[in-house]
Amino acid sequence: MNAIEVKNLEVVYPEFTLDKIEFNVPSGSIVGFVGENGAGKTTTIKAILNLISHAKGSVSIYGLDNQEQELAIKKQIGVVLDDAFFYEDFTTKEIATVLVKMYHNWDQPYFNELLKAHGITESKVLKELSKGMKAKVKIFAALAHHPRLLILDEPTTGLDPVSRDEILDIFYDFIEEDKAILFSSHITSDIEKIADSVIFIDRGKIVLTTDQAEFQEDFGIAKLTASQLADIGEIDYLYRLKTAISTQYLISNRRMFLKEYPDIVVEKATIEATLLMIKKGEVR
Repeated sequence: MNAIEVKNLEVVYPEFTLDKIEFNVPSGSIVGFVGENGAGKTTTIKAILNLISHAKGSVSIYGLDNQEQELAIKKQIGVVLDDAFFYEDFTTKEIATVLVKMYHNWDQPYFNELLKAHGITESKVLKELSKGMKAKVKIFAALAHHPRLLILDEPTTGLDPVSRDEILDIFYDFIEEDKAILFSSHITSDIEKIADSVIFIDRGKIVLTTDQAEFQEDFGIAKLTASQLADIGEIDYLYRLKTAISTQYLISNRRMFLKEYPDIVVEKATIEATLLMIKKGEVR
């Protein structure tokens, strides 16, 4: 069963269109959602959460319609949004007194355990916390009612590398057979560490969806000089980017390409490099 099914989702603004996108988040998986700022990641997440009233298309979460059964859905999900937070004069204890009324599964001992493990006291006022500590409180609040699904928009922004690794471990431990995570982040190394699959979005369109293991094994960036290109001719590629010294190709058959052209430089593709190719290159 899919935790999330997005079909023909469209949002139209004067200067931006989320263009009838479709994707699934399977149960038991972590799906990375990547794209440059303004590509449509946050708009998509807000549409999934029914925070955008004029979105068209359909979104279901564990088989429930996100508009008709919104309340039932939101009891089952944990959400971290980059641009949303709690009242700054609240302590973490006061946050819990609000959330316990919203979630019948609220687990106060678990919330306290997470806070204590990361050096946050329940008497600390939010405005006195660092940006990284505030990010942790948002994450712990999303986890404390034991949701089936986490929807995360830039959850590790502001965290140092050690803290990010600790949070990623928590996310990884969260995944069970019927649980799932949709994880949007501009920190592509975090996506590479824990995602099972990756969705690339650019200018409101889903341009590439790939299994993470397949991506790391088979995707590459081939760099050909003008003379090499003249000798080989046209090659099969996803995106092409011309630079002053070479023409670069994003390919999805790196091992086969290396066997056929052993003298060509082919680097393993990273998510960051792929985003650059998508943004600046030409699609085939």
